[in-house]
Amino acid sequence: MAEPRLTIANHSVSVSDAWVLLQLPSDLEFVGFDYAGSLRNGPPSPTDVVELQDFGRLLLLGVSLTADDVRSCLMAAEQAPWAAVPKDARLADTPYGGAGTPYAHAIALYRHFRYRHRLRVTVASAILHLKRPSLVPLLNNRTLAFYSEQAVDLAATSGSDSPLYWEVFRRDLIASAEGVDALRRQFAEADDVVSHALSRLSDVRLFGIAVNSLAAN
Repeated sequence: MAEPRLTIANHSVSVSDAWVLLQLPSDLEFVGFDYAGSLRNGPPSPTDVVELQDFGRLLLLGVSLTADDVRSCLMAAEQAPWAAVPKDARLADTPYGGAGTPYAHAIALYRHFRYRHRLRVTVASAILHLKRPSLVPLLNNRTLAFYSEQAVDLAATSGSDSPLYWEVFRRDLIASAEGVDALRRQFAEADDVVSHALSRLSDVRLFGIAVNSLAAN
């Protein structure tokens, strides 16, 4: 039987190669971000509350923050349309769609932080990933550049005025489902706590670490 593979921005990566890419995520940033600095903690659980400790997680991820970022994010959280986006929403089940669709509600939540409150993409996506860990992918300049051509091309054929980064990521996530499952099993069966911690992350996050690792290489 052929080894499962991951599809990442027109690249096909074997689970074996993905395993190597994910063995040591950059400086183990995921421990600081996803586990709040200690593997004794659990991975993010969905919530509608942004807390000061969340900004510590972002700093451990390598996201730069200013006092204005923190104030803006806290204000955004108080006014955010959380109720329109279920806590258990999954990116794989949220295809691109128009007004009134789950996708539109999810993007409205993102845009509330990103544009209404003028937060950088790295800040908005990281905070929202913590609050909807199975829905919101972590985006940074590296992953945006990696997916830019596909996102622009898909927007042109879908009638969207802006690049569809979430949708191209979502399609790759779905195409990689078997590979992500195999990768998760390998981490769960490993004999070290770091691998076990990786195995407990959401599909969006585990796949996202693979995307970021490939983009870096």
